Amino acid sequence: MSGYIIEKETKEERVKPKEIKKEKVKMKLSYKEQRELEILPDRIENLEERIDEVNGCLSNPDCYKDIGLNKLADELKELELEYEEATRGDI
Repeated sequence: MSGYIIEKETKEERVKPKEIKKEKVKMKLSYKEQRELEILPDRIENLEERIDEVNGCLSNPDCYKDIGLNKLADELKELELEYEEATRGDI
């Protein structure tokens, strides 16, 4: 009976041919996805610069008086959401 248990365990540990094929398949990016991936570093850099600008304006009373505190806070929130999406890959 112990031989049966060992044989059963080895059958469960075996990799099925379908699983092997799935691992070998490479995902090819579409043209649009490839283009988005190419411009992603520049997009992230631009978002970081814009976030820094808005934060700088929020710390300067003369700047946020002209534009409006609420408007700047909303813009910062939108920029941060867009930045999070870009760094996660949810384009």
